[in-house]
Amino acid sequence: MQGMDRKPFERTFDFMKQEYQKWEPTYKELSKYIDPERGFFDGQITNDPNVGIDYKILLNSTPTDSVQTLAAGMRGGLTSPALPWFRLGVSDPDLSEYQAVRMYLDDVQQILFDIYAKSNFYDVMYSLYEELGTFGTAAVIIEEDYKTTIRCRCFTAGEYYLGTGADGRVNSFARIIQMNALQMVRKFGIDNVSESVKTAYDNSTFTTMFSAYHLIEENDDRIEGRKDFKNMLYRSIYWEPGSTADTYLRIGGYQEFPIIAPRWDIVANDIYGKNNPGRRGLGDSRELQTAEEQYLIALDKVINPPVQKSSSTDMVNALPGGISTYGQTENQKIIPVYQISPPLQEIEQRISTIEGRIKAKFYTDIFLMLQSTLDDPRKTATEIIELKQEKMQILGPVLERIFGEGLNPGMERTFNIANRVGRLPEPPKEIQGMELKIEYTSLLAMAQKASSITTIQQTATFVMSIAGAYPDVVDKFDADEAVDQIAEMNGTPPKVVRSDEDVAKIRQQKHQAQQAAAQMQALDQVANSAKTLSGADLGSNNALTALMGGGTQR
Repeated sequence: MQGMDRKPFERTFDFMKQEYQKWEPTYKELSKYIDPERGFFDGQITNDPNVGIDYKILLNSTPTDSVQTLAAGMRGGLTSPALPWFRLGVSDPDLSEYQAVRMYLDDVQQILFDIYAKSNFYDVMYSLYEELGTFGTAAVIIEEDYKTTIRCRCFTAGEYYLGTGADGRVNSFARIIQMNALQMVRKFGIDNVSESVKTAYDNSTFTTMFSAYHLIEENDDRIEGRKDFKNMLYRSIYWEPGSTADTYLRIGGYQEFPIIAPRWDIVANDIYGKNNPGRRGLGDSRELQTAEEQYLIALDKVINPPVQKSSSTDMVNALPGGISTYGQTENQKIIPVYQISPPLQEIEQRISTIEGRIKAKFYTDIFLMLQSTLDDPRKTATEIIELKQEKMQILGPVLERIFGEGLNPGMERTFNIANRVGRLPEPPKEIQGMELKIEYTSLLAMAQKASSITTIQQTATFVMSIAGAYPDVVDKFDADEAVDQIAEMNGTPPKVVRSDEDVAKIRQQKHQAQQAAAQMQALDQVANSAKTLSGADLGSNNALTALMGGGTQR
């Protein structure tokens, strides 16, 4: 496929690759000592069964267990498939009270939940959190899918390169894809591949692997108003390295950036994330494996020590119940070369201490508590923040970055795809053209908001405590607004909390009913009074006859 001048794209690709290579040595160490199943380096093929854990190095699985606990905890605490973890709203609080707006937002929210549930979104999010905890950076592409609306894929470290704009946001993505001739032809078409690929395909030589470069970046050549794929906001181009100049495997584009690439933390103008649990725990992980190896060596020497024997001894059988034979010379014994008494208990304690440090860096206690909260509905996010408030504050900036760099663009991408394929209803005229607001209601998000909920509850309790002595103080507390805010922070479904408009109508109806009841009560009292008067004895000397001028004159 002939196209634009390829040299600018090749320069961009090479620059992104060079920037990544500064980080690769650390990524290799993180894969080696933290999460060996993650990371592909030095041209490894992603489906290579030989890639994985090296049990000669990773003798203690605490680092891997810890990162998997973090990934499971983050998925359950941020994007749980079993619980609602977000809600949609509008920036204008008055509009959000309209019933039609509330119903539209609720319907769209349910459609998005359905899309995520039927796609592979939740499985991929687990992988994203595992990459984020291990390497500090994660990357997921969200593609359109005619069956499930979206289809996601998580890349691993070493498989991709990132680039950022002047604002520090990730806005470009590159990768090298390894495919055989059959895969190349099926993906790009026989007319677009190189002659070498065509030859391998024609000869059914499918063991040879070929490289394809893929670059996604902002489309600075787009013509405003044109709707074709060459004029989308982001260009997506594939080419074979070393192929004929200005030829491409495919030229396409995206309406929005399809990559979500959250970073644990960034320093200055860094492209990739830092300060993540894997990087902070790398030294401890190395020390742990060394301590574990030393412990096993010491234990092995105690149980199965090296021995010495005379030259006439035929054979040493060290198996249980084994018999060793030697000549008739006296004092021919098989004895240990040396005897040691290693401090095995002290080494075990040292290993336990290192394991504790690693678990602390991966916030294992918080994520295990989250899991227990999911298993026990009686526990709340408020309990989490009370018990682990200090660590929750440390996680706060990380969660905000995951929201801003991961979940927000991911949800916008999903919303736009669903809207383009006709999955979403028409919005009410009050909010047409208005940007929707995303609010996260997951367990971890609620734990961040729990302090605000507690403050409102404490204020309400205080007002009620002094209301007996100062009745007018209740006028200072807006109970309706308190209910709205707590419901919003708790992620209560909109259908459960009535709008201000509905509440006003209900209260008006109650007031009218109370007025009608009061009028009926007054009429009943008048009728009873009239009945009493009509039955009174006017002939006797009583107060009523005296009042009316009757009665006995004296």
